[in-house]
Amino acid sequence: VYGTLLAGEERGHVLEACERHQATATGQLVDLNRGYPGLVPGKATVHGELVRLPDDAMLARLDGIEGFHAHTSPINLYRRGFVQVQCGGEDVWAWTYYWNGMDLGEAIPSGDWRQR
Repeated sequence: VYGTLLAGEERGHVLEACERHQATATGQLVDLNRGYPGLVPGKATVHGELVRLPDDAMLARLDGIEGFHAHTSPINLYRRGFVQVQCGGEDVWAWTYYWNGMDLGEAIPSGDWRQR
């Protein structure tokens, strides 16, 4: 996670019971001027957390929060896809939510939602 679901952020409580680790990924974090960020393709470093979800029900809950309906849905606010994440000196693959809108907002130079 890289935005409002981070520990201590507006929706961080949703993942309160989950195991979290500091992590980075490659992409571009953008401020959508809506109170939450988006992740788009890029070559910058994005800072966030790798979160271990307890079950598919939690993934479905996150899909709802992120406006993801199905991989083929034309109305997704975000699209869920894999990203390679660096965590604890290892590369792992994880689900993330990529911004699916036309407005790309402004780049967050730090790559960190907390330091926007």
